[in-house]
Amino acid sequence: MNKAAIIGYGNMGSAFTRAILNAFPKCSVIIIEADRDRRQQAQSIKNSAVMAPSEAAAVLKDAKPDICLLAVKPGQLENITDIIQSCDNSLIVSIMAGISLDKLNQHSPDCKAVRMMPNLAAEYAHSVTAFCPNQQCTKEDIVLAKTIAEGAGLAVQIEEQYFASIIGLAGSGIAYAFQFLHAMALGGVQTGLAYNQSLELAIETVKGACEVIKQSGISPSEYITRVCSPGGTTIQGIASLEHGCFTDTVMKAVTSAADHSRMMERHK
Repeated sequence: MNKAAIIGYGNMGSAFTRAILNAFPKCSVIIIEADRDRRQQAQSIKNSAVMAPSEAAAVLKDAKPDICLLAVKPGQLENITDIIQSCDNSLIVSIMAGISLDKLNQHSPDCKAVRMMPNLAAEYAHSVTAFCPNQQCTKEDIVLAKTIAEGAGLAVQIEEQYFASIIGLAGSGIAYAFQFLHAMALGGVQTGLAYNQSLELAIETVKGACEVIKQSGISPSEYITRVCSPGGTTIQGIASLEHGCFTDTVMKAVTSAADHSRMMERHK
């Protein structure tokens, strides 16, 4: 890939700009951003042209970028229709939450488009990013989209009907992980440790648990039975979690977020 257009240079737009440049170091980028301060931040990127949305359509029509990444808020979609249509030969990659492929096609009929759903960890190249191409995409387009997503972390190709599930599990799920770490740290404080020390220990404990499961391939439930000695401290802690309906509460968090995502998409 030689040239990319980035529409929106907020947290996700900047994260995916880095992902693109990590995957394609020689790629030049055209960054379109309405906010003046963000435009100034983007000036530091090598091989870049930075401009306001009012200038973009004419520039992109001549530039013919390989991809056009849509990283604006979903409510701004109507405001960038002319920009999208000026990239009629580009692969449109959208990371706008709740905007379906059909909705994109309404703004640019017959365009090649890929819908992506990253999470906040894209800023540190550790996102889980689901992606789904439309029927106009070629095999080469799909490979390109996957390469971009992998620049931000793990890439998973799924059918669009499962996007709400991914949002509930991974998109919103990173916040559940933050909440769990915070609760673990507070528990450490309650037993006499300082919060910062407790948080560090909680982070390393969770990282260790993730590595054990990833490297062994053994299910979490089996490891729980291994760690829980009869009448021991761990089973007492697990019992306290379940007394508070821990498993059911986490499951409901995932499903309720997924349900809310479906509802929001219906009303867009």
